Amino acid sequence: MQRTPRTRTLVNPQPNGLGAPNPTALGATTARRRALLALGGVLVPGAHVGVPRAPAPSTVAAPWSAPRPDALLEAAITAVPRPSGSVGVAVHHLATGQGAAIDADVIAPPASLFKLGIMVAVMRDLEAGRIAAGMSLDVLEGDWAPGAGILQDHIGQAVTVAEALRLMIGISDNVAAFVLLRAIGSRRLNDCTASLGMARTRFYVDDRPDETSAGDVAAILARIATGEAAGPSSTRAMLDLLSQRQPAAWIRQALGDRVPVAHKSGQLPGVRNDAAIVPTPSGPYVMAVLTHGLSDDAAGERYVIDMARAVDHHLAGER
Repeated sequence: MQRTPRTRTLVNPQPNGLGAPNPTALGATTARRRALLALGGVLVPGAHVGVPRAPAPSTVAAPWSAPRPDALLEAAITAVPRPSGSVGVAVHHLATGQGAAIDADVIAPPASLFKLGIMVAVMRDLEAGRIAAGMSLDVLEGDWAPGAGILQDHIGQAVTVAEALRLMIGISDNVAAFVLLRAIGSRRLNDCTASLGMARTRFYVDDRPDETSAGDVAAILARIATGEAAGPSSTRAMLDLLSQRQPAAWIRQALGDRVPVAHKSGQLPGVRNDAAIVPTPSGPYVMAVLTHGLSDDAAGERYVIDMARAVDHHLAGER
């Protein structure tokens, strides 16, 4: 595919100029784009690139479980009325070890929760000096994706790594996610998520759907919150990114503005996901609520909200 030359300018939108993007998750990608993501480099216009098949995980992962299963918490989350479709829930109090789960190992579409892995992988590359926060990345035609974001209108321009991170998490900008993923490559993303204990999570460079589970999402949030995912400055930066106001924020909606939630949501038709790090007087807990196969998306959103309230009432009491 030949690209039309464009004037290269730097994208640096201000927070008050973001507009109101449609908070949908990553759209389908072309084989050519996924090939580029696999390489993690620059695609020469007109060149043919085959699509490598990413190997599936070769080992059987152990079931997810909190260190101290809490029967009362399990009863509380089980009592939340379920929507039609499939759900996965994982809760882990990081100080006490308390936790509970509902089908935490069921494979589910990550939607924009996929961006959590990109964020950690980019932070690790920043720490290693492979990239820099102020480095400008070209926004290529192959990065275009429908749904949430503002960079769809900035093809042929450039965005800094720092700004792409802010957009990818804050407004779930899909193009920003692909720009960053192209910079690091899908192999590094998969290696990163595997190192974080996300044994059921995979980004594929072929036509297979990407995969994760509630347990895996809880695992990455736990490692971010405890500083195991990256160094101290990167940990603070990731928590700041996740604390931004997001268009879809069901856990934040459930707990109210008085609770400083750090979270990431994601949605597709029939999919409603939200996952958060939530502070309490006894220490933070992580919660991941994934729903898919929904016949009623609004019912999935209500489930996330009701689940968040049930979990917080048990672990934090009256706020």
